[in-house]
Amino acid sequence: MDRYNKPEDLKRIVLTVEKIGRDIDRIQKNDKIEFENTLSKIIPIFQKRIGRGEKDLEELKIIKDRLNGNIADTDKALDEIMNRLDNNVAERFKKIKYELADFKDDIITGLDTANKNMEMILKEKGKQKPTKK
Repeated sequence: MDRYNKPEDLKRIVLTVEKIGRDIDRIQKNDKIEFENTLSKIIPIFQKRIGRGEKDLEELKIIKDRLNGNIADTDKALDEIMNRLDNNVAERFKKIKYELADFKDDIITGLDTANKNMEMILKEKGKQKPTKK
């Protein structure tokens, strides 16, 4: 069993008994006891803060919904841009492919022309009389 033999303990006990006595007196007068009185002062403050918190939560929900909408719009725009970019890149590659095919044809034509010219030059050399030195 605990012993309360210190002066602080006695002082605490006396204050507690005094508080109980005041509460009994208030009850007899149909008044609120100290705890109820304190609660009646604190509860409106808490309710006001809770109300502000609920308003803040509603505002945050609105902001969150707006941000989610913006994110969805951004994703949609990025998808559209990627599709356009893919189409643009594909078109460029097709264009390059056709240009390279034309270039290849030009090279083949050039080589054929050069071969014909070489054959003509060789034939002309063969027809010329050799010169004596």
